[in-house]
Amino acid sequence: MTRAVVDPSVLVSAFIGDPTAGPGRLVAAWRDRRFVLVVSPLLLEELEAVLLRPKLARWAAHGRAQAYVAALRARSEHRADPADHRSAEVRDPNDAYLVSLAIDANADVLVSLDRDLLDAQLAGIAVLDPAVFVGSLPGAGELFFAGTTRAGRELRLYYEHTAYEDFTDETGKLIRNPTETQITEDVPGGVEVW
Repeated sequence: MTRAVVDPSVLVSAFIGDPTAGPGRLVAAWRDRRFVLVVSPLLLEELEAVLLRPKLARWAAHGRAQAYVAALRARSEHRADPADHRSAEVRDPNDAYLVSLAIDANADVLVSLDRDLLDAQLAGIAVLDPAVFVGSLPGAGELFFAGTTRAGRELRLYYEHTAYEDFTDETGKLIRNPTETQITEDVPGGVEVW
């Protein structure tokens, strides 16, 4: 199973953001046990400290932040904080422990939204955006577009087939699942599926 170190900023984004965005889908994939989250005391401390900041109080109230961190702590692979932070490998020295943790834990990937990490050329560890990472996991759906944005970031779009019972449409035609699902037209930036 894929093992990933996830930047606390991604976990914060999942906690306060749209559950259908990359960070929210990453936490859902973790909940569904589609990958193993690798954590350390420093990572969990940073996460909890950020969640308890006054500007996040509306999301963290009533113990929700502590419960979120406790859930992550309870079902993750724990590693010691790295002794050597290899700070020369990344622009922001505060990110160095994440790189060291991923390498020391022999993780498959480091997941981040941080440009300093995403742009870094790191030996021994891939750094992926949360949406790209979730798309690479088993059960992510079928890839129908891959490319690069104008900013140079990798973009992958997936679709998931939702099972439904056979039904009769408004014209009386029997629609069977999934044999009559087809692409009806290409649209700029995506595919319309009927």
